[in-house]
Amino acid sequence: MRVITQGGCRPPWIAYVLLIGISIASACAGSAVHPMMFTPPGPRVVTDPERVQDNITPTPEWQQQWSRDARRRLNAVTALRRLNDAAGSPLFNVDEADDEQGFPTGAPPTEDFGPAVFGVAVPTLFNLKKAQAFEGLDPFGPVVAALYVEGPPPAAASYQALRLTGQGVYCVYLRHEAGAPEKGKWRAYVTLSPGTTCAQPNSVADSLSVQFNRVAGFTKDDDYPPVVRFGVDNGLPVIIVRCGDAECYLGSTTGFPPPQPSNGADSPPPDHHKKHVRLWHDAQRLAVQDAGNVIHPAIRAIIEPLPDIEKYRESVEFSDTLRAMAWVRLADDPGNTKYGKGQSNLGMQLQKGLNLLWIAYDTHRSTWMAQLQHYDASFNPSGAPTPAKVMWTQHKPMSGVARFAWMSNDDSLWVSCDQGCCRVSAFALQ
Repeated sequence: MRVITQGGCRPPWIAYVLLIGISIASACAGSAVHPMMFTPPGPRVVTDPERVQDNITPTPEWQQQWSRDARRRLNAVTALRRLNDAAGSPLFNVDEADDEQGFPTGAPPTEDFGPAVFGVAVPTLFNLKKAQAFEGLDPFGPVVAALYVEGPPPAAASYQALRLTGQGVYCVYLRHEAGAPEKGKWRAYVTLSPGTTCAQPNSVADSLSVQFNRVAGFTKDDDYPPVVRFGVDNGLPVIIVRCGDAECYLGSTTGFPPPQPSNGADSPPPDHHKKHVRLWHDAQRLAVQDAGNVIHPAIRAIIEPLPDIEKYRESVEFSDTLRAMAWVRLADDPGNTKYGKGQSNLGMQLQKGLNLLWIAYDTHRSTWMAQLQHYDASFNPSGAPTPAKVMWTQHKPMSGVARFAWMSNDDSLWVSCDQGCCRVSAFALQ
């Protein structure tokens, strides 16, 4: 019988090098025995029934969906690659550092999604260290991100709020007024850019409001990764980007939005930057397909990476060893959806509250594998872990971030692993 162990932690406070040349020090989630610290379980034998479960062949519908969504992402990346930022640098194409999401349209119970919007950061974003770096010489500030809208957006407030009026590529500018207080006088611009360079906004007045947020206790540059996230404020989408040693919510009008879901189970101590800085994790309402095959935003969820996962840079770190990678926090019961039991009991088996994602590389079958396990309010495992499918994509290593992966009729999980990222989904679609 093959043994897959659940790996422990290396010594805490080791410096890890990011993609863009900085180092980050973070505490190990299981580094100390303390009544208020979470300690991952030790080695565990994977049983024969679990191996059989993990080797289930996905349904034809599952395979077709992944193929469709791969083509969708390729179309978006192809369009974005035609665009260079103001400094001529190529845009990021690191899956877990980008974001993609269809924006909700309509109102419950008929609320559904419009076309997917892809968001990517520009590498120069990391070099903008303070508010003064966003003042510059032109009235619009530097380009911080680019978007691609895959289809004609509807006349819905969710798209109009971000100035998304048609299909195509958009550039996102961020400006801080010279001499203004650090937290005040920010504005953003989103411009449709059909060419190979960013189109400038029509006027200084045609701007989005911006809310500046520096999370208490996290004031270093490397507490804020240079990524893009979509969030929600007052029911409308916002673009979240790094703005020096803080994060800025573009399109936000009511101040720093609380994380969604606000009433979900909290992850265990210790506190760390990935838990509190929104750019490291992701929060959204997961898509659920109804009996009429209409997709609705439904289950409130957060995916939050553990603080030290960037240290796993080589395949050997995962070889026949399950590594704890991220918490998946649900504020709603997933029931019989794909996130819960799913078709023929082939869903992710997530439960309301805390769920821990483990990832390993099975050297005997030369394939990646994942398991998800529910944890109770005292941070103890509840029930047996369940398997999930993994699609691994190679790219330059990122800094240990996680997000939800938008798909054509549901969502999956994306987390940094090895020299790339692991995309985790159930065996069934719904």
